[in-house]
Amino acid sequence: MPQLLRILFLLLIAGLPATASARVPEPLDAVIDRAATSFGVPGAVIVVVEGDHIVYERAVGVVRLGEPDAVSMHTRFAIGSITKSFAAAAIAQLVDEKRLSWDDKAIEYLPELHMNDDYVTRELTIRDMLSHRSGLASGAGDLLSWPQTNIPMNDKLAALRYLPLTRGFRARYGYSNLLYGAVGEIIARRSGMPWSDYVRTRFLAPLGMRDALGRSSTAWPHARITEEMRGTGPVVPLPRSYRLDGDGAAGALYASGADMARWMSVQLADGRLPNGEQLFSADAAREMHALQTPLRIRPSEGEFRAADPHFSGYGLGWFVRDYHGTKLLYHGGGTLGAVALLTLVPQKNIGFIILTNSEESGFLRAAELLLLDHYLDRTSPDWVGLQQREDAGMWHDALAEMKQAQARLPRGGPSLPLSAYIGRYRDKAFGIVEVSGDDRELRIRFDRSPFLSGRLEHAGGDIFRTRFTEPGMEDAYLTFRIAGRKVAGASAAPVSPAADFSFDFKHLDLTRE
Repeated sequence: MPQLLRILFLLLIAGLPATASARVPEPLDAVIDRAATSFGVPGAVIVVVEGDHIVYERAVGVVRLGEPDAVSMHTRFAIGSITKSFAAAAIAQLVDEKRLSWDDKAIEYLPELHMNDDYVTRELTIRDMLSHRSGLASGAGDLLSWPQTNIPMNDKLAALRYLPLTRGFRARYGYSNLLYGAVGEIIARRSGMPWSDYVRTRFLAPLGMRDALGRSSTAWPHARITEEMRGTGPVVPLPRSYRLDGDGAAGALYASGADMARWMSVQLADGRLPNGEQLFSADAAREMHALQTPLRIRPSEGEFRAADPHFSGYGLGWFVRDYHGTKLLYHGGGTLGAVALLTLVPQKNIGFIILTNSEESGFLRAAELLLLDHYLDRTSPDWVGLQQREDAGMWHDALAEMKQAQARLPRGGPSLPLSAYIGRYRDKAFGIVEVSGDDRELRIRFDRSPFLSGRLEHAGGDIFRTRFTEPGMEDAYLTFRIAGRKVAGASAAPVSPAADFSFDFKHLDLTRE
């Protein structure tokens, strides 16, 4: 009962009052509305905080296309990988409580964790996992969780030994959702409660993130899925909402604009709550917000080059870069049908969150630059128009690349009758992929990923293309290996060059059983 009373007290004192003192230009609402319309965003919420006050908020659009319910400050959105800032903060709390250290070896808490290299297995630390410097390629192993699987965490940990380390340990950045899922398991074992319970008890309740705790309306996911290349065509609702609960610490949280205002404020205050208590220590905040793994800066084209950073990298649960010399902390989040972006400007004590119920990342970038220019007293070019032109060029090039790849496919039919390709294929990390059918048509089913099933369409030679039944999935080419007039196995690759790296088909190495 005392713990319940304490939580209720903290819920009452954690509210963030809006203030009329915000220096926001009159046209900003119109600019945000135009941007959302221009990019085809069904619904979006933007919230700006200055310290512990909300200084700007804007909600535009609807929860779901074709339905009248408008989004609001209390609509829940998928925040995707912004969840990683919560995972790092959970480790920070355990460090403060001396239950572990940033530089503890992962195998101290996950003895079943084995990487593809014995030295990395022995030396991999929690800091390495949080800062994406394990040696894994970005997205490696994401098919173990994405789009939605039935694979338990212990099997995901066991799969790590089969994923190749394609870059030097601690030498280069490689974004790993899988290792953040493993961090969630460390948190569970050291705290004695599952990740989902930990985040509710230690963050959502103390901060008063009521919408994340409750059952307020949730924005429906949307995407461009009706054309040959996913990401082009009209924005439409997806058939369902996809959950990533199995890897909760990597990206499973849902929260509202009002909720995220509280999260931004406690980060800007280096962990201090409005009542003066520390959610995590200031020392831990400085550790999380410091650059740990540098990122190579690729020069932008045209007017975007002026926005290029002087430095860029990853901290612990946060990306770190500068904008015209001012340090930023930020993290994006992407799930099927939703993208979000959180940006902090510690020097100005400012933070803003952009939440959407579609995959229009161009809107996030344009809105972020507009807000940064405003709060850093800079004159903005037409970021919306510039971003639209850049997006159009990117999709034009990707579509041309996909068509060129299709033109290079082998001509002629398969080496063997279709029935010869029927069978069970095993990938050491992912598990079983079944090919069924007859001499007229083949079908494919990934046993542990229920949304990856559908037809196999002949593409040329011994290459077949998936046509997954579930709308919104990225399709893949399967290239079958023939040995001695028999099918020995297969490799895979996404059809679209613009496919998100979480559709990690390229790491599949299928052997016929």
